Amino acid sequence: LACTYIDTKLVFNNSEACCCDKMEKEKTSKVSANGGQTVAVIGCGPSGMFFLHALRHRREEMEAAGDFDGLSKFPKVTCFERASEPGGVWRAGRQDVVGDDNVCNEEGYEVKEVNDAKEDEGDEHDEKSVSESSSSSDSESSSESSERSLAASLAAIDVGEGGTNMYEALWMNSAKELIEFPDYTYEEHFNGAPLPVYLPRTLMLDYIFGRVKKGNPNFFDPVRFNTNVDFVMYDDDKKKFEITTTNKITMDKTTSYFDKCLWAAGVNGRPAVPSALASMLQRGNFAGKTVHSSKAGNELDQTRGKKILLIGDSLSAEDIALQCIKLGVEKVYVYSRSGEGDIHYNGSFPLNKVEILTDYMPSSVTNDRKGIKFVEAKFNHEKWRHFPIAGGNSMILEDISYVIYCTGYMMNMDFLDTPLQEIDDFSEYYFEDMPKDWKMKPNVILEDMGEITPHEEIESS
Repeated sequence: LACTYIDTKLVFNNSEACCCDKMEKEKTSKVSANGGQTVAVIGCGPSGMFFLHALRHRREEMEAAGDFDGLSKFPKVTCFERASEPGGVWRAGRQDVVGDDNVCNEEGYEVKEVNDAKEDEGDEHDEKSVSESSSSSDSESSSESSERSLAASLAAIDVGEGGTNMYEALWMNSAKELIEFPDYTYEEHFNGAPLPVYLPRTLMLDYIFGRVKKGNPNFFDPVRFNTNVDFVMYDDDKKKFEITTTNKITMDKTTSYFDKCLWAAGVNGRPAVPSALASMLQRGNFAGKTVHSSKAGNELDQTRGKKILLIGDSLSAEDIALQCIKLGVEKVYVYSRSGEGDIHYNGSFPLNKVEILTDYMPSSVTNDRKGIKFVEAKFNHEKWRHFPIAGGNSMILEDISYVIYCTGYMMNMDFLDTPLQEIDDFSEYYFEDMPKDWKMKPNVILEDMGEITPHEEIESS
């Protein structure tokens, strides 16, 4: 997901070129006496980097064409990044690994209330905590309600000082041939070295860096690293965005004003954790460790000879299950509510070490604090959650050393003023500036495939 500018409300866009065209063609823009508009970019992950790269490419085109008038109006960009380096969630922050405390602790973790609505990420939503005498009733007792409120009020897994990161062992889930840059090939970057079909995270991030820095070693000069964006609001009187930031090294606060503001922080700002499940583990004083997949890091190295429970059945659960098998885990249990996640596409796992639980739901922590009791349950697709079966069977997973939440992320827009948090459906803007006679730029695939006719939906726009 790339970015586009915040005008008086937040808008998303999937095309970096569209971002630049839209900014350049903005009919209502006013150029100051000192040159172009000032633009703030929030985040220096892929979205932020690709936007800066597209601007640099546009500048180079203007310079080559001798368009001095256009260059005089070129926007002045400042990018804010809270981490000490670029990459966003693509970085792997081993320094951010959780310590010995549980997920509901004082280390900045945040248990977030998660809606019961279905999302694309898979099993990343809340499940009602149940006791041995649970029924399928929708109503909650006052004690259950208070426990859920308590869990929701705890800090959810916070992104911490270094921001949200991917786990070290992540691999791409798209074949590399589908995501190659036409202007910077794998052949060029890796010098013809043989590559796997699915690239590991480290190689993909290195490839992205290589593209944006090609011919411009000072590419990241406009980026203010170690800078946290505290608050963003639109000042109607000044007709500018007021952005308050904090330098995380000096702790100095600064308030700056910009003509435009681009959201490039993506949608993975805060790891999501099912509040009821986290509350149940805390209430039972679970003796094992609990951690979100984004913070698992070298915790996975400690799973040798142990039993672990993965919450969620999407791609991160599949990745971590396979990685732990390589590291010598004894058993991997995967809690899958719907039975429809990506992990189910695997017919089998190496050494038969993975067991997927679809007809049961977690109920309580065992008396020895080392196990988790599951009760038989039925999944309701309309409400997208499990309901315990009255009088159903139960099972106990004994000696669980780790519970790893493979439950995705939530957007973190807390630092945006309320009006700016109103997100439009970006699909309405996807083809907004596509001309009807649009053609692909010259690239290597044109020689073999020829011009690709746009879809009729694009043509109609």
